[in-house]
Amino acid sequence: MMTRDGELRRARGRKSRERSGTAPRSEEAVLQDRVRQLLAEGELPKEPATRIIAGFGDGAVCFVCERPVQSSDVAYQLSFGAGAGARSVVMHYSCFILWDRERAAPTGDTPPVQPPTE
Repeated sequence: MMTRDGELRRARGRKSRERSGTAPRSEEAVLQDRVRQLLAEGELPKEPATRIIAGFGDGAVCFVCERPVQSSDVAYQLSFGAGAGARSVVMHYSCFILWDRERAAPTGDTPPVQPPTE
């Protein structure tokens, strides 16, 4: 049950979006932009991981969305490189899928994620 204040805030937000001509962005679209940024800045490589371990989360922070990977979430630990220069990151399964799709696509070829329709 929504309160009167909640209804007013929601209506104001809707009118603001209508005026600006922008639809609310889905979480996936925001994460897709984040993955693209990490790839562009070299924080995540375009090459495949040298090692991938899948399991359940232990509370480690996802490198992409920066939220904890809970024990009920599938977690991917990815290792890059070898020897002294090796590093590893943890991601949610869904964040891994976004990274893998973006890194494998020719630059600019992945379509943007569409906002949800109401």
